[in-house]
Amino acid sequence: MSKPYHFLVHREIGFIEAMSEKRLSLFAIWLLAAVLSGPIGIVLHELGHFAVAVACGFPETRMSFASASYQNSQPFWQTLASGDRESAAAIYPLHHAGYVAAAGPAVTALLILGSVAILFFAKPNDFIAAFLCGLALMAGVRSVTGIYYILAVRPNYPDARPFFDEINIARALDLTVDWIAWPSVLLVLIAWIVVVPKLTPDRWLKLPAAIIGPIIGILIWAQIGPFILP
Repeated sequence: MSKPYHFLVHREIGFIEAMSEKRLSLFAIWLLAAVLSGPIGIVLHELGHFAVAVACGFPETRMSFASASYQNSQPFWQTLASGDRESAAAIYPLHHAGYVAAAGPAVTALLILGSVAILFFAKPNDFIAAFLCGLALMAGVRSVTGIYYILAVRPNYPDARPFFDEINIARALDLTVDWIAWPSVLLVLIAWIVVVPKLTPDRWLKLPAAIIGPIIGILIWAQIGPFILP
């Protein structure tokens, strides 16, 4: 092997190794930042419920790692789900309960919109971009529950009484859940359409990290969250 050729081969190997290390480092940054977006998205969502419940004067309001509650919250929602609006209204004003139920999804929607706007108009560093991407793409995925209810549960089990934010909002404000669930999912779809093309270069690396990271973060939060916010 001639010396020039030998030199070129070693240089090419060194270049490939450097690029591999760079991409591994990039993936680690994106994964770590996206992991953080999962728990933070949950906490801010629940903080929205908690803050509005306090503002509405609901007694014994408390916030845990993955929920917000207040005095007689379960009896209230069970009574409302049964269709007895008059008895439920005797516990809490229905419009106040609707505001409390809507506060969490409203916070999530603002997180998605804010993240999409920053990613679209600005060029944050990789850590911030990954964190925002995790929020933009994954924070609203839980709203798919509403579509599953509309398409699968409601037609086959019309007497089912599930409890999730969108249907609680609809019950309290006397709306059809379709008007809440479909726009929620549409927002997530728009976020994906806008954000994914912005992930160049190395989209093949950044996108998996932004999807997997929040899931890992939520799983970790489910273990440590009860010790932080019991």
